[in-house]
Amino acid sequence: MTLLLQDIRYALRMLRKSPGFTAVVVLTLALGIGLNTTVFTLANAVLFRGLPFDGADRIMAMRNGDPKQPRRNEGFSFAELAELRAQAKSLAGVAGYSVFTANVADGAKLPERLVGARMSANGFQLIGQRPIVGRDFSAEDERQGAPPVAIISHSAWTSRYGADPAVVGRVVRVNEVATTIVGVMAEDMKFPHNGDLWIPLQPRKGEEKRSSRPLETFARITDQTTPEHANAELAMLSEAYAKSYPDTNKNLRMRAETFAERDNGGEIRLLFLVLLGAVGFVLLIACANVANLMLARALSRVREMSIRSALGAGRGRILRQLLTECVMLSTLGGIAGLGIAWYGIRAFDAATANVGRPFWIQFAMDPAVFAYLAALCIGAGLLFGLVPSLQLARMDLNEALKESGRANSGSRRMHWFSGSLVVLQCAMALVLLMGAAVMMRSFLNMQQLRNGFDTEHIEIARIMLPETKYATPEARRQFERQLTGRLAAMPGVVSAAIASNAPLGGAMRRPYEIEGRPPAADAVVPDLTRVVVANAEYFPTLRAKPLAGRLYHEQDRDVVVINKSFAERHWKGENPLGKRLRFTGDNKGPWLTVIGVSPEILHTAGGREERNDIVYVPYAQDAIAAYGIILNTSVPPATLAEPMRREVQALDANLPLYNVMTFDEHLARIRWPYRVFGTLFAVFAAAALLLASIGLYGVMAYAVNQRRAEIGVRIALGAASADVLKLVLRRGVVQVGLGLLIGMPAAFALSQLITSILFRTSPGDPLTLAGIAVVLLLSGALACALPARRALRVDPMVALRYD
Repeated sequence: MTLLLQDIRYALRMLRKSPGFTAVVVLTLALGIGLNTTVFTLANAVLFRGLPFDGADRIMAMRNGDPKQPRRNEGFSFAELAELRAQAKSLAGVAGYSVFTANVADGAKLPERLVGARMSANGFQLIGQRPIVGRDFSAEDERQGAPPVAIISHSAWTSRYGADPAVVGRVVRVNEVATTIVGVMAEDMKFPHNGDLWIPLQPRKGEEKRSSRPLETFARITDQTTPEHANAELAMLSEAYAKSYPDTNKNLRMRAETFAERDNGGEIRLLFLVLLGAVGFVLLIACANVANLMLARALSRVREMSIRSALGAGRGRILRQLLTECVMLSTLGGIAGLGIAWYGIRAFDAATANVGRPFWIQFAMDPAVFAYLAALCIGAGLLFGLVPSLQLARMDLNEALKESGRANSGSRRMHWFSGSLVVLQCAMALVLLMGAAVMMRSFLNMQQLRNGFDTEHIEIARIMLPETKYATPEARRQFERQLTGRLAAMPGVVSAAIASNAPLGGAMRRPYEIEGRPPAADAVVPDLTRVVVANAEYFPTLRAKPLAGRLYHEQDRDVVVINKSFAERHWKGENPLGKRLRFTGDNKGPWLTVIGVSPEILHTAGGREERNDIVYVPYAQDAIAAYGIILNTSVPPATLAEPMRREVQALDANLPLYNVMTFDEHLARIRWPYRVFGTLFAVFAAAALLLASIGLYGVMAYAVNQRRAEIGVRIALGAASADVLKLVLRRGVVQVGLGLLIGMPAAFALSQLITSILFRTSPGDPLTLAGIAVVLLLSGALACALPARRALRVDPMVALRYD
């Protein structure tokens, strides 16, 4: 410990003696370590930390689906929930829930739409949470016919009821059902899906059947078992259920996984792992830069190390001293990087505050982040310091002392290693530039989505009619006619329409068949198409005219309008008008006649290039309870939010209007992943390009300084300026070129890896690769230009006298 403290004190003295060198190294490392700490904090919150409950590693989300279709989750039936509770010995408890949305009205404030869950009575006990006001659910609350009760979230309690403890016992209307509030949960407790309201789980009509699977389930594994053992038992139970109930459980397998694996797997996990890799490249480039600086500094310290060796210091002692200096530098860089990390975390948190991320994802530094930061500081110090320190420790110090530090074979090895680091920097910069390019192209492609209509004059909102009050299709149709009539009559409104989903707001999926083309008998998964239920004003509101045939009218039944993609897929080269299709499933619907073909109106904007088949069904045919409102306006659409609410309240005082926004705001919500993550990749790529250019400049400047005598002799012997430029630039161009050759395959592999999260962007586009290569070459040329200019100014007499 005494020797270590001596090394630290000596290292600090040496760093104080070279403030310029220290500042450059610390700033370089601060950039690399700060960005890495930022991304690890984000990834830790999304992928690793999990639920904020005691024993969260033992709380498992349950899946029940076909292993051949890993993305598909069938859910659980009430019968399967009861069987798991009785038979799964590895599970200490199992609970079920079903997410729903609720219109909450109490007469005191405007009605509000809340996301909620029907929860098993033992649900909160399993996760170790209890209401802070009032009581938890009891088994009696789950009994059919029990008085309706609810528990609300802390945020709903404070925003709607002013944190009044007397809210317990208050009767409110939840989807038009009089319900008594019995408890309030703790702050930030919104399990399972950002919920603000919980009611007891009771089977509704038709849900008692084994074929009905409305439930998500979660469980706590026992202290004596592991997730692997629990999954082995679930696999055995799945096989037993498949044999006992082949009609409902064939090909279904149950599995337990953490909530982080369930909610943030697939593309989200891939994205954050790619970000970790990308920011790791930035740190490697920073370490390569510092390693080059350390190599240059090592040559200037040959005399110092020779004297220390002559005074009795062994090679191990010298090596430890040098590595201590390196770790001190990286520690200072880590401390400075904390500021970058703090700013980056706050910026990302603000950018994703209202995008529906799970409640348990909180972007904050915790002990795991600080442990990661400490490991980075130590690892980076050893990484950039080990080779220069070894090279210096291995030199023939006595010979070096005689030569007063002139270049020898050891310094030549250092020059070769320095050039190799520059090649590696260029290769990694190319990879990051490629990732940034495809992500930014995805963002630009998303920005250019205009969907064929003027978005500046569109206002949208959503509404949900409670089935208890609007139980029949005719009641819902009557409300729709009254609502659209009142909205269309508002000042500033050109037309009003309703649709199950607004453009770029998703679409329902339904199985279907074409008349005369029955599905194959052995088809495992039925063919699905996207379906949008809309009234007759939908197309006029979007100013969309039919490409063929006509659009449906308000009184039309048993007809559909298909879009161009659907027509080309099923009747390419034929006239689709008059063709028939029907929706299948548990209850086959009537045959529907195609009366028109609409233009392409995008309803999804996923990462993959998917077909955009859409079937438009008249609202008169399928009077759904939840739908969007679309207004075409002649005034700024944002000014119509409150008038819309007043019109809805005039029709039904207990009915809330929610997700009210302009269509441009709607587009901004869709674009946020490409904007945020594209910006992150751009920051990483810019940092990598800057660091690689600085590294190349440093190597070239040092090489020119080392070859001053040679350049002076060449100029004295009549070498032209072009020859001197070629001599200096050749090395830099060769290093950049080698970096491009090495980095091209890795850049192409990265673009292929992230293809699933790109939007209308082809991975590995040759033009993109060529453009990036040009950018890197120009940056390299610029980095070489200043040292080359300095070489032209070498005075032969001064250079020879210096040598």
